[in-house]
Amino acid sequence: MKTIELSPAPHEVALARVPPGIAVLVAGHPQVPSEERPHYVAVPGAALGWGAYACSYQTPAGITRYQHRRDRSVWKQAAQMLARAVQHDDSVAVLYLVCEQREEHGSTVWAAVRFREEEEYGQR
Repeated sequence: MKTIELSPAPHEVALARVPPGIAVLVAGHPQVPSEERPHYVAVPGAALGWGAYACSYQTPAGITRYQHRRDRSVWKQAAQMLARAVQHDDSVAVLYLVCEQREEHGSTVWAAVRFREEEEYGQR
């Protein structure tokens, strides 16, 4: 079976468009199984503590659902980039959302501030 490997830094979320028949592998975690149709996955870095390992969506719009308004625009922009990157049904697209901690209403929260493409290794 074909796999793609995602490697989010501790303060990043890996977002990927996964074609049918390809599984997702993230070091130290169980493999996300392949599906029969294209889907989108979000895998948080170790520092983010979502409480869930990975989320899977059928459309890029699912990526932005339930995101806080403080950073929803960054999530929406990343989802749009993934959707535009699709040239045909077997296209793979990967982005990493870079998150930072911020003070908000007396609490420290994580917020997506920008995204990087997989090739930008030096900016983790």
